[in-house]
Amino acid sequence: MATLRSVGSELSWRVGYELSSLIYEIEGGTVVLAVQSLPIPRAGLLFPVVYVFGYVYLLSFPFLAYLLSTDLRPFRTLSLAYAFNYVVGVILYIAFIAYGPRNYYNLGAVEVLYNVWPESQLLTSMVNTNTNVFPSLHSSVSTTIAIMAVKTRDRYPLWTPIAVVLAALVCLSTMYLAIHWATDVVAGIALAFLSVWFAERYYDQYVDLMERSRDRTLEVAGRIRNRIADYRAE
Repeated sequence: MATLRSVGSELSWRVGYELSSLIYEIEGGTVVLAVQSLPIPRAGLLFPVVYVFGYVYLLSFPFLAYLLSTDLRPFRTLSLAYAFNYVVGVILYIAFIAYGPRNYYNLGAVEVLYNVWPESQLLTSMVNTNTNVFPSLHSSVSTTIAIMAVKTRDRYPLWTPIAVVLAALVCLSTMYLAIHWATDVVAGIALAFLSVWFAERYYDQYVDLMERSRDRTLEVAGRIRNRIADYRAE
């Protein structure tokens, strides 16, 4: 993972377009500062917890719930949507060099996460770099899960409001913590809708491929067993 991150970062500096200056000119930090000034009780504790632990819960719970369902279509669709999110995200991270609001010291945004939880800087540096902000994958994956929750609301009625509210909080947390611009979040939300559309569109091809791969594996395994049986009979 560290090698992949290093190679991607180096490639981005070679071919990427510097985007953060344009985003700063467009936004000027207005949205980020507005989010940081929201009168939310104990926001300085809430949003770091949501960004780290809430996101992990949001990411993992539907996988388990859909996997245990008798209908695996939601699980497979979500898996495809996850994959699409990350593939497109990595491509855009290479294509665009963008620093988050926390790197613009003249903006006046408070770097809440590292102030509240300094150890998290080591954790985040292991999986990401400070130029990987466009789009916000936290926002795209969280919104993807919320969209899937709405689509499966008849089967999981209690999960739907939890997923939608938690996804909205994750999106807000990325700006409250000065990690992402509003532009990053909007791009992430757009990527989420595109990912779900892609997953639903290509679900049948995916299932067909998996079934053919399974049948081929069983066929090869059967041939191997038959040859072993013939060898022993000799």
